[in-house]
Amino acid sequence: MENQLRKRWLAVRQEMTLNAPVDVPSTGRKTILQKLIARYRTFVIIEALNLIYIPLLLLKLLPEHDIWQWILMALYEVIMLVSLITDLWLHSWLGKINVEQMSVYEVIKRCALARKRHLQFLFVMLPFSVITIALTAYVFSDDIYIVIGIITGTLIGMCVGIKFLRQFLRDYKALMHI
Repeated sequence: MENQLRKRWLAVRQEMTLNAPVDVPSTGRKTILQKLIARYRTFVIIEALNLIYIPLLLLKLLPEHDIWQWILMALYEVIMLVSLITDLWLHSWLGKINVEQMSVYEVIKRCALARKRHLQFLFVMLPFSVITIALTAYVFSDDIYIVIGIITGTLIGMCVGIKFLRQFLRDYKALMHI
């Protein structure tokens, strides 16, 4: 199976080099791998900004010297820091893929491991995030508008998160089914 894929891979590479005109303009299109890496880079930037933004928001909303202020800040910082490190690792791991020098098996193996780590991260962090959001709603239970905002934000975040997860999984599937 691998020998057959390798032969097809080399045949396609040879066909591209033999039949490609010299003056082909660059279309500027990105490969699926480049799109996946760019998506991880975007998430790294968002998480880095949230590392700064969330504590400032909690400092503004909660009274000074409130123990919940520090507990919630610590929980959100842990979530964002673990997310940042995980996405940075996935970005770096996928960025090291070289389709011209690696075998098909190596590329698929690397993509499969990245996909597995992504899903493991979600499996571990989702319950932790749900508990943190529930604790936040409990702390702000006196202010109904903040609780409504937390619920609305959670629902919108879930919809957006599912959309991006589907995009990630679609890209991984395309990368692993050559």
